[in-house]
Amino acid sequence: MGIFSTRSERNYKNSFVVGRSKIPKVQQRVELEAEQNGDIVALEIVDTYSNLTAKHLAGLRWGLKNCPGSSFIMKADDDVLVDVRRAIKVLKSSFSGNILACRIVPEGTSPRRSGKWMVTRQDYPFQEYPEYCSGLTYFGALPTIAKIYEAATSGKCLTSGLTMFL
Repeated sequence: MGIFSTRSERNYKNSFVVGRSKIPKVQQRVELEAEQNGDIVALEIVDTYSNLTAKHLAGLRWGLKNCPGSSFIMKADDDVLVDVRRAIKVLKSSFSGNILACRIVPEGTSPRRSGKWMVTRQDYPFQEYPEYCSGLTYFGALPTIAKIYEAATSGKCLTSGLTMFL
């Protein structure tokens, strides 16, 4: 998750939202990274696929609380490479107001009913998803992120590893 202001090209902060590891040596390295660089948002939940929604919401909450003067919050998965300077340049020149910039997945995508990324019929009983914003990477103005956070914490969320708000 990146928190940044568009007022200056150098005015941004990278933060990594991390849950607890079940492996003591890994947990020690995470704690050392947090101490040395101050870039870890450490959660008291185990870092598992099924906790992604809770981890995502904790990251949004942290950004809203700790970076109130920021122009945007960027969320990116750990396997995504982002050219932050270019992203800031595009955001400064192309967007204003309450925006959410993301890749739109068209309606009609079917839920996976088996495997690692499965969504149970109990969690989502419908045959197809409506149009939605891919969670791989997105940028949102703080007021927009605040609305997403409010809606997500007051409604029903899927807990099968997907960060989806119903």
